[in-house]
Amino acid sequence: MAIEVSPFKIEPLDRHHDRAAFTCESEAQTDYFHKTAKQHDVSGMSAVFVLVETATGRVAGYYTLSMHSIDAGEVPPQLQKTHKLPKGGALPAVS
Repeated sequence: MAIEVSPFKIEPLDRHHDRAAFTCESEAQTDYFHKTAKQHDVSGMSAVFVLVETATGRVAGYYTLSMHSIDAGEVPPQLQKTHKLPKGGALPAVS
């Protein structure tokens, strides 16, 4: 499923995307996209999405979603109360 945001669209990373042609100001992010993003996506470690220029198919950017958990005991008491969170255990989170 692609979401069109003309002149771009957002879609899940796939093998037809030219990862090698992508660069950005952050060498670490460029390196991650070239070498690791697809493996993390395939393994289910994260979900990788790309911003594709509609006219050219060029990857203009990307983002990843990764599941995490937060120890409920580390959440400030006011937030626990406001959001009616449990006082202990793991809370699901996405980064």
